[in-house]
Amino acid sequence: MAGSGVITYFHQAFQKLFIESGLQDDLMELRKKHPAYRLWLTGHSLGGSLASMTALYAAHHKLIDQSKIRLITFGEPRTGNVAFAKAIETEIDFRYRVVKRNDLVSNIPNSVDPNAILLTPAMFDKQPLFYRYLVHYDNLMAKGDSFKVCELSDDHGCRNLAGAVDINDHVTYFNVNHDEYNKARCPRNMLQ
Repeated sequence: MAGSGVITYFHQAFQKLFIESGLQDDLMELRKKHPAYRLWLTGHSLGGSLASMTALYAAHHKLIDQSKIRLITFGEPRTGNVAFAKAIETEIDFRYRVVKRNDLVSNIPNSVDPNAILLTPAMFDKQPLFYRYLVHYDNLMAKGDSFKVCELSDDHGCRNLAGAVDINDHVTYFNVNHDEYNKARCPRNMLQ
């Protein structure tokens, strides 16, 4: 993970929630009880960033065999720099970022030069960049809606990043508005 960096706010949240809260210790206790289980990490928005950092931390520090780690995020912002994206790609084989149509949050912070045309190599490596693979729904994400899987880094050629400006696409995934779902105390019947 040499040279990798993440947005300060995300790093602070990760430190407080995973390291300092005892969640890492709880995970290790569960790991002892269930060594054959896979670790599925998922989250929406900031939760997606936390899931990707946790997956990388667990794999890099060999807390869990990387072949057992599954990472799926929804509306994850660009969490880290180029080295972070490369580290995720190296350490986590099963990884998908799911994005709905023009989700605004999934396009921030912007990459200045994702194709490395304008920036020096040193400057390029400091900019935020997505890891592969993107699962992009260019629709309402209703049951049976089509999607495409993008294998390019930072989603270029897979979705219109300039048009990713809709906050409404961020708050509703798979016909579930996360504000309403949370207010209702996460009832299972809202997920069907």
